[in-house]
Amino acid sequence: MLSANKIPDLVGISPQDVRAWWDQILELGLNIHPDDDLRGIVQADSHTRALDESACSKIAETYQRMFELVGDSTYEIGLAAQMYWLGYIENPLATPENGVDFWVRVVQ
Repeated sequence: MLSANKIPDLVGISPQDVRAWWDQILELGLNIHPDDDLRGIVQADSHTRALDESACSKIAETYQRMFELVGDSTYEIGLAAQMYWLGYIENPLATPENGVDFWVRVVQ
């Protein structure tokens, strides 16, 4: 179970700083969303809580700060970090009108 001292601090105030926080969260193996009930996040292998109360509080406070700094872009920045973690990048050719896939799998 992770406690607050394992949760990264949000350092800075830019969208890039928010992205760095999301990248660090993913490196911890956490797949979380701002609308999740953090107390209900479980570890896949043991089905036990992944976060103690101090970690839940720190993440909730971090989310609040992110929404103050970048608003609803918090969601898009988190999604982009997660998709990159899964091996996808944003497709610069995609628009809502042309029907081109927004995410492209990176071949490695």
